[in-house]
Amino acid sequence: MMDGRRILRNFLSLTAAQVVGFVCGLATTIVLARNLGPDSFGILGFGQAFIGFAGIAVVLGTDTYGTREIARDRTCVGPLVGEILGLRIVLAALVIPALVGVAFAVGHGGVVTRVLSLQALGLIGTVVILDFVFQGVQQMGAIAVRQTIAPLLVVAGAATLVHGPGDVYIAALLPPVAVLSTSLWLMRRMHRHIAPLRVRFDRRAWAGWIRAALPIGLGGLSITVFQYTDVLMLGFAVPQADVGRYVALGRLYIVVVSVGNLLVAVFAPVLAQLGTAEIGARRAAYRHFAVSVLVLAGPAASLLAVFPGDAVRLFFGAGYTTDPAVLSIIMLSAVAFTVTAATSAALVAWDDQLFHAKALGTAAAANVALNALLIPHYGLWGAAAATLVSLLALVAVEVRRLARRHDIAQLGLLVTVTGLLAVVFGLAYVVRQAVALPLLDRSPLATLVLFGGGAGVIFLGLTAAIGLVEPARLFRLVRRA
Repeated sequence: MMDGRRILRNFLSLTAAQVVGFVCGLATTIVLARNLGPDSFGILGFGQAFIGFAGIAVVLGTDTYGTREIARDRTCVGPLVGEILGLRIVLAALVIPALVGVAFAVGHGGVVTRVLSLQALGLIGTVVILDFVFQGVQQMGAIAVRQTIAPLLVVAGAATLVHGPGDVYIAALLPPVAVLSTSLWLMRRMHRHIAPLRVRFDRRAWAGWIRAALPIGLGGLSITVFQYTDVLMLGFAVPQADVGRYVALGRLYIVVVSVGNLLVAVFAPVLAQLGTAEIGARRAAYRHFAVSVLVLAGPAASLLAVFPGDAVRLFFGAGYTTDPAVLSIIMLSAVAFTVTAATSAALVAWDDQLFHAKALGTAAAANVALNALLIPHYGLWGAAAATLVSLLALVAVEVRRLARRHDIAQLGLLVTVTGLLAVVFGLAYVVRQAVALPLLDRSPLATLVLFGGGAGVIFLGLTAAIGLVEPARLFRLVRRA
């Protein structure tokens, strides 16, 4: 029960931050997309794709590795964090100049070059992000504060400083400034309240644990491939305005999968602590984890998949209108990614990160190949389909691994939840097509709230009725916390 109460407190703290992050992130996307226009917004998204890959090279899996090691032994916090920071500084000193060189090669000294160079400054903030320390000691209130303030700074800056396509340089600087300022605050808090911080450049100390962190870093690289390869390839294959439209749809994907990432942050230390526990305890913890991820993220993805045209019109306006079915495919990918968030967290927590890295790397390679094959012929459709197919393959491989290696079967759970989502939201779509109301035709918000919200309530009620969700247990945890 103490573990349950601690998980709940951490979940509520991060949930509050994520709610702010969801709202601010969506508001920032809407403001930037509408004010910059598809062309400049496409340039911004193209640059962020490059930064995503560079960030993986700087972090190199040290965040996930650090969380696991600190959860197992809290006495290692000071030395471990000092060594991680030393390594990140060295890596950033190598990556940032290389990235600026790429910016000049790709952009030929124009707007793309300047935007990408400014975004490269964000890697300085990436070096000093110490969320993993507070995640490892399960004090996630501080993480919640940082994750609340940063998006507030970005949305405030976007709303007050970005008014047209010429402000794309300001838009590029907003996230780096927010991340750096809030990360320095969190670093100071760690130094004062958890362990003294001293940066260490000990190459001999790096060698031992970098071998363990590298597979995790490669897994992070593979996830980044899923997130950004399509944007990079689209940037060379289609008009910049189409890139901007696809990036806007991708922002909705990120909002949905962030729910799964939130629960991973809360459950990962608990799963790591259960690595040597008896199988019954691990099965119970994993089931609660997987059900929570699917039940919370599934309805949002299903809503956007069933009513894509209304979502695009509501959030981005007529300038971003493209084939709405592209968003439907992207949201199906979000459901698949949500499943892999649960399976991947369990494999890493239970020292099976090498298999996870291999599976994720293979799926990422397939994603690159599919994008290269499909984008030249099908454009945005091809990019969305490539991500979906490769993610479904990853789901199949990791579900099979959990069943065979760790004796945790979840196929029935996946079929039940996804089946309920398909039936409930499919019926919502059928009913919407049968209803002819001028208000619904004029207002996409009315359609999303009335039909999507109603379907979500029905889905949650059904999951409680068949025992997937236990409201009484949740209420007991809330009361005692």
